[in-house]
Amino acid sequence: MFWYGQDTWRVTSKLTLNYGLRWEWVFPETVNAPGNGAQLDLRTGEMAVFGVGKTSMHGIQEMSWKHLAPRLGVAYTFGEKMVIRAGYGWSYSMATFGNTFGHNVTQNPPVLSIQNLNAATNFGNVFDLQTGPPDVVLPQPNADGRFLLPNGIAAKSRPLTVVLPRVMAYNVTVQRQFGQKFVAQAGYVGNVGRHMLANTGQNVNINAPAFIPGLTPNQARPFFAKYGWTQNISHYCNCATSQYDSFQAQATARAASGLYLQVNYTLQRSIVDNNDAYTFNYDRPLGRGTGDWFGRHVFTAAENYELPLGRGKKFLSGAGGVLNAIVGGWGLNGVTTLYTGRPFTPRIGTFPAGFTVRPYTGPSDRPDSGTGDLFAGVPNNRDGFFAGLYKVPGDPASGLNPQWVVPAPNTFGRFPFAGMFGPRLVQQDLSVTKDFKIREGVKLQIRTEAFNAFNHASLAQPNNDLTDKNVGKITGIWPQSEMRRLQFAARVDF
Repeated sequence: MFWYGQDTWRVTSKLTLNYGLRWEWVFPETVNAPGNGAQLDLRTGEMAVFGVGKTSMHGIQEMSWKHLAPRLGVAYTFGEKMVIRAGYGWSYSMATFGNTFGHNVTQNPPVLSIQNLNAATNFGNVFDLQTGPPDVVLPQPNADGRFLLPNGIAAKSRPLTVVLPRVMAYNVTVQRQFGQKFVAQAGYVGNVGRHMLANTGQNVNINAPAFIPGLTPNQARPFFAKYGWTQNISHYCNCATSQYDSFQAQATARAASGLYLQVNYTLQRSIVDNNDAYTFNYDRPLGRGTGDWFGRHVFTAAENYELPLGRGKKFLSGAGGVLNAIVGGWGLNGVTTLYTGRPFTPRIGTFPAGFTVRPYTGPSDRPDSGTGDLFAGVPNNRDGFFAGLYKVPGDPASGLNPQWVVPAPNTFGRFPFAGMFGPRLVQQDLSVTKDFKIREGVKLQIRTEAFNAFNHASLAQPNNDLTDKNVGKITGIWPQSEMRRLQFAARVDF
C-alpha cells in the first residue's frame, strides 16, 4: 500500500516549487499453507517454518514502517530564455522478483534442500558415484515451528527487518535559449544507492571463509565455530552501496533550411561494491571500485536534414509534378555514437614460482600496482592492448614487467577493481529517405539505412590474464556494436 501527498506552488512568476512525500507499506510475504516456506534465523541457527507451531504464516519477518520518500523540485526563470531546474527525491525498489520477498522463503528447507558437501582434505573424495551423496534428513520442527539447520544444507537468509533498496537521486540543470533556433543545457545529475542488494541485485555468501593463516577454509567460516556449518549461506543483506555522478550537456539547433541537430555529452562515474564474497564480508574497500558496464565519456549526435529542394522549398519551389517527384522529398539522417572504453580488472591466471601459496578465498588473482607505463612496449591495438606480467607474454623465464607486482604469498593484490579501461566505441549510422506523395493523405517512403556506415571495428575488451601468452589481445568487437549492415525498406502512411 502506498500513500502520498504532493503540491505545486508557484511562489512568484519566476519561482515554482514542486514537493511531496510518499509513504510505502510493503508487508512481509505470507505462505498459502503451513510448511510452505521457512526463514533462517541467524541468531539461533534455526529454520523457522511458516505456519507451524508458534511461527506465524509470515514467519519471523518484521514490518518496516520507515519507508518515507520525500520529493522536491525547483524551477526558476531568468527572463524569457533561461531557466534553472533542480530536483531531489527518494525511490524504493522491491528489486528483482524474490530477492527481497519470495524465493528466499520458498527455496529454503524444508521446501527445498540444496546440499553443499566438502572433502575433508584437498583432492579428497566427497562421495563415490556408486553410493552417491547422503540423503537429506531434516529434523522435525519443534513446538515453536523451528529446527536446527543441519551442516551441509545450504540456505537463504535476510535481515529480520527488510529495508528496501533506496536510491536518492538529485540534479541541477541550466537551460538557455539563444535566438529562435538554438537551445543549450548543462547540469549535474547523480544518485546514491543505499541498502542495495549485493552481487548486482542478488546475494552474498556470508559463510565464505575469512583468510586466517593456520586455519583450514572450513575453520575460517564465520558460522563453523557457532553452528558447525561448512555450507554456503546466501544472505540478502540489503547492505551494498552505489554512487553515480555525471555532468550532462545537450545542444539542439534547428535551421530554416530543414537541418536539425541534437548533440549530447556525458562525463560520468559510477562507484559500486564488488560482488566478491570475501571483500564484501571482510575488506569492503578492496572490492569497491568503478562500475564496469560503461565508460567515462559518452558523446551522441542526431543529425536530420530535409533537403530544401522541390515544391514549397527554398530551391526549385515551383517544380512541376515530374521534376518535383525527382528532386523533392529527400532526407538525410544520421546518429553518431562515441564511447570511451569500459572498465575491466586485470588478473593473474597462474602465479609464478615462489608466489604459489595463495589465500584460499577472495580476490587472490588480482595484482598489485608497479611502476611504469601499463601500455609501454606493446602496440596498444588488437594485437596487444596492454603489457602483461612477463616481459615476453606467457614466458616466466623472461622476467617480470615493472608495471606489475605479484602479491606476496598469503596476501591479496590491491590493484583497483575495474581499474583499467578497454577500447572505445565509434559508430556512425546513416540513412537516406525519399518521400512520394501518392494522393491526398497517402505517402510512400523508401529508405536506405547503413548501420556502422564506415565499417569501423570497435574492439571488445582485451584478454585480462596477465600470465597468458595472449595477454592484451582482442578477438571480438563491442557487444553493442556491429560491422556495417545495410537494409532497405518501404513504408506507406495513410
